[in-house]
Amino acid sequence: MTGYEYEEKCARLLEAKGFSNVVVTPGSGDQGIDVLADKGKEKYGVQCKYYEGTVGNKAVQEAYSGAKFYDCDVALVITNSTLTRPAKELAKKLGVMVWENINAIYLQEHDAEFAQKEQARKKSAVAARSGDRADVNQVSKEEEDAVLPPKYTGDM
Repeated sequence: MTGYEYEEKCARLLEAKGFSNVVVTPGSGDQGIDVLADKGKEKYGVQCKYYEGTVGNKAVQEAYSGAKFYDCDVALVITNSTLTRPAKELAKKLGVMVWENINAIYLQEHDAEFAQKEQARKKSAVAARSGDRADVNQVSKEEEDAVLPPKYTGDM
């Protein structure tokens, strides 16, 4: 899988997580932002890193500065790997969100299933808040676990 394909998968993941206006930026001149998306009233600038090793400070810096360039409220780094300790410290200091261990190959193989179950989970959560569960297809813990990548640790 290429870095661009990973960006596309991350964009679909954001859509499945309820983000709207999800756009993958052009490959060059993107100012460090690979995906732009909205959630609620907040605009997100996303830096996607498809690495075999750990991700360093540069990704956090790109997400932070790129999000400022695009007038985003939130900077986010999504990676299939993990960040180095210094990169995590920098992200915390700058307020950059980090989603680690996002397995794009798993998502590639399970896109339709993932989106379908994520939508059902979201619908169930909305119904639970409103107290009406009668007409909602609930997603069990086992089904949810089957949808998320095994090493998933992101905070969405």
